[in-house]
Amino acid sequence: MPELPEVETVRRALAGQVVGRTIRQVRVHRPDTIDLPGNPTTTNPTAANAAAGLNGPIVAGSACSSTGSDTLQGAANRLLCGQRISGVVRHGKQLAWWTEPSGAPTTTHKTGKTKRKNSASGYGELGKHAGWPAVGVHLGMTGCLRVFDGGRGCERGRADRMRAEWGGHTHITWELDDGLTIAFQDPRRFGHVWVFATGEQLRAHRWAGLGPDALTITGEELHRRLGRTRRAIKAALLDQSLVAGLGNIYTDELLHVCRVHPRAPAASLSVRRTKRLADGARTLLAEAIEHGGSTLRDYADPLGQPGAFQAHHAVYARHGQACPRCQSKLSVTRVASRTTTYCSHCQRK
Repeated sequence: MPELPEVETVRRALAGQVVGRTIRQVRVHRPDTIDLPGNPTTTNPTAANAAAGLNGPIVAGSACSSTGSDTLQGAANRLLCGQRISGVVRHGKQLAWWTEPSGAPTTTHKTGKTKRKNSASGYGELGKHAGWPAVGVHLGMTGCLRVFDGGRGCERGRADRMRAEWGGHTHITWELDDGLTIAFQDPRRFGHVWVFATGEQLRAHRWAGLGPDALTITGEELHRRLGRTRRAIKAALLDQSLVAGLGNIYTDELLHVCRVHPRAPAASLSVRRTKRLADGARTLLAEAIEHGGSTLRDYADPLGQPGAFQAHHAVYARHGQACPRCQSKLSVTRVASRTTTYCSHCQRK
């Protein structure tokens, strides 16, 4: 499953391609991918289309109407068609983009290009525009967002070709006014897309239950949150309601960097050790982002580029090999039902 560095890499690449562009058309090939009131959830898109009286993909053009917002056609209409993408944001492992209402002012450089801030996650920008429409995306296990356009150096292809090449795994496409197409693709279908009338609804319904972002959490806040649980530290760090963005890969790596045993009781860590964890998380995640994340199987960014940080993993999936710090043989155990690799010499309880 993509973790914070992979999702942040997706956010940055996507923002660099689509911010300032207007969504010209939306095609929904799998209605069960979308979550909104009244959307019939089913694993059979043909049945869902038939229930809505549709024989092919649900299509919304730039002249779409907001009527029927509780129907499948309304879902396509509300996927921001006809609107200008203003920003792409991330919190933990979840993405969102929002659009500007018609007539909203746009600041431009002298070159005429739209001026946009590409901060660590863009999360603060969403707060400034909480009343604007938004779409939330969770990539799940195998989900990805790809940008297709042969003329601008992105992956070649169009919506119909995408579905043929991915065996029908392209579920939603957004066609932009400059010829680019954003495709949400997900072979295993654990990913999902949410439609919100405002960014405030997105935060209330999707992100309010998440803890602080792992890239920005302070040592004091992390210590306070860890003090509430009796779980092992690895299990606590995997809990997205405690801290958002860490998964199995980067939790193993972080605990090794900070010399913390994965089974150490979370509440037993001192303020000093907890601060080291928070500082270590920022450093580790920033380095992973600089390398485009980790590609272990099929992860790639929106331009089709794989990550390279897997070459820098110190412990993840390396049990039985030598610890890069002390050369001891790495051990393996299970914590929170996850395979966990650690160094019994460097990481003592």
